[in-house]
Amino acid sequence: MTSRELRRAGARQAQPKQNDNDKRRRSHPVTYIFSLAILIIIVVTFIGLPYYQSIARSGTLIFGSYNGTEIKFVQGNYFSDQKDLIAQKLQNSNQNLSPEAEAYQVWRGAFEQTAIHIAIMQAAQDAGVQVTSGQVDNALAQYGPYVVNGKFSIDQYNQTSTQDRARTRALFQEELIDQQYRDDVINGEKYSTQAVSFLQGMASPERKFRYVSYSLSSYPSSQVVDYGKANSRLFRTINVSRITIKSSANDANTIWKKLEQNPDLFEQIAKNQSRDAFADKGGEMGTLTYSALKPDFENQAELDKLFAMKKGEITGVIKASFGWTIYRVNQAAKEPDLTDPLTIKTIRTYMEQYERGTIEDYFVAIGNKFHDAAQSNGFAGAAAAGGLAVHETNYFPINYGDSFFLPQIQTTDNDPSLSSVSYKSDFLQEAFTLPIGGVSKPIILDNYVVVISPEDQRSAPEQYQKVLSSYYPLIVQQFTQADLTDEIMSSKKLVDNFQQVFFKNFNFQNSPQQQAQ
Repeated sequence: MTSRELRRAGARQAQPKQNDNDKRRRSHPVTYIFSLAILIIIVVTFIGLPYYQSIARSGTLIFGSYNGTEIKFVQGNYFSDQKDLIAQKLQNSNQNLSPEAEAYQVWRGAFEQTAIHIAIMQAAQDAGVQVTSGQVDNALAQYGPYVVNGKFSIDQYNQTSTQDRARTRALFQEELIDQQYRDDVINGEKYSTQAVSFLQGMASPERKFRYVSYSLSSYPSSQVVDYGKANSRLFRTINVSRITIKSSANDANTIWKKLEQNPDLFEQIAKNQSRDAFADKGGEMGTLTYSALKPDFENQAELDKLFAMKKGEITGVIKASFGWTIYRVNQAAKEPDLTDPLTIKTIRTYMEQYERGTIEDYFVAIGNKFHDAAQSNGFAGAAAAGGLAVHETNYFPINYGDSFFLPQIQTTDNDPSLSSVSYKSDFLQEAFTLPIGGVSKPIILDNYVVVISPEDQRSAPEQYQKVLSSYYPLIVQQFTQADLTDEIMSSKKLVDNFQQVFFKNFNFQNSPQQQAQ
């Protein structure tokens, strides 16, 4: 490109009404600003962090390929520019990352951006997307490295080597094609006025609620003890050691015969021949409850027999799902001490895992009593009589799935009881069909039981409806962009060798994932 052509391109900056970019700016201001920002960012030269440069000295690094085109780092190519750009962004973000984690994030990001760029360039070529020499001239004149104080500088241009001019021009041409393809695929996505109306309809009506909640974790200890009394056999304890054989029943029987002749060999055999987590400790499992051992026994009668044995006795070979086992009783079974806090905690944990319905039923019964009281004495009166806090929500619509473009369900006091309701269709149906001022039956929400009452209902504010209308194109673009990125990065055309190439060349002892752990 001659200096005369660039001067002419610079002069064309004074003709905004005839400039294609100005037309785009008038018709799609948000898209224009977004595109312009990308273009400006791409062509600025950044200085990478010092420790990123060590890998650059190794010359060309090939991290994989997309549809046969290598995804490679060479100083000055697209991958290199992306690496420097992301490095600078990371420096400016003030994230407290280790050098290794930061380097990984920078190079991985550059790899992914390059893979997406290659895929787009291939698709653009197949689609016949082209940019004219004049478009490249205009872009260089407006945003190129020859612009000084907002104006094209012929001196800056003349001081640039021919090689750098060619590289910069090629980069600009690629970026313009890339951006043109993105504009066609993402910004060119069509949508109807009916779709906008549907989105606006999702925002109304909005309701606000008051509610009381019961946490399942507050299940009374007295109820836990009662359950322990009724099911005491489950919480008997016994101290045992175990040998596990996984090869065959014959091998297990051979070992048992040795133990029958010499029981003192138990620890030695466990250390040398047992195949489980207790082998290093001579098979010692410690003190366990009946319920904890139960999953290891295919035949419950065998477990009952173990709990009836005396100290020092050894079982025969017992078939288990993971092999064949032999147990030795170190301390005979004991009945549970239901005054011991640790025993009560063990029973509570068991109930939370296996008897959750019993706990839920307890609070549902209490919630039903509250419901009846609220019907008679009012919601606030029933809460005061029961010593319950009344929580309130903001106004929100039926936002199933917690869509980011609709108001989120929030409480005025950050109470966690409703944290999962966006994914509870039964709750939302109940909440939006109750009459205003009505009181729901108890609703189970993960670790809570709640009773709700809608306080008020309104249409979404008109201003918000307008925001949704103008925001919808951006929503479409964001989802289209995400779909495009996912399609490329999950494509079978992508060969991703980033991990091995990166760690081979950086020689880090631990990956960022390992350091995070």
